[in-house]
Amino acid sequence: MTSALLALLLLLGPSFPSPSYAVTIAWNKVVEDLDGDPATVETQVPGYRVYLVNHPAVTKADFGDPYQTVFPPTTPTWWTPVAYLSPLVPGTTYWLAVTAFDGSGNESDLSQIIQVQLPPDEPTVPPACPTGLKFEWRGINL
Repeated sequence: MTSALLALLLLLGPSFPSPSYAVTIAWNKVVEDLDGDPATVETQVPGYRVYLVNHPAVTKADFGDPYQTVFPPTTPTWWTPVAYLSPLVPGTTYWLAVTAFDGSGNESDLSQIIQVQLPPDEPTVPPACPTGLKFEWRGINL
């Protein structure tokens, strides 16, 4: 039984997580209603929805469900909303946008859509060739 389990573990090999990236995004806090008036208790923004997909997106329907919901603290007033997005796949292009929602669940239009290309996991340019190669014989002739 022990040898069969060991053989299975050797066959499967160790499980390592695939390489991934994490990014942090930030945006300006919404402090006005759609008419440009200062936000009131009814129109105050309790949170934001972050949308993220790995295919071209132009509308909210293209994004589907939110990737993450952010509930910023009400104080300090200088706080900037941020989201930490992880795990993201190296070498992948992502489209992301943010919306705000009020206490009644009304959601704003999408922010501008940002396209982000993550660098590949491994360098795409190989290193330079080694130079200065020398051969020196230090043997004994008999």
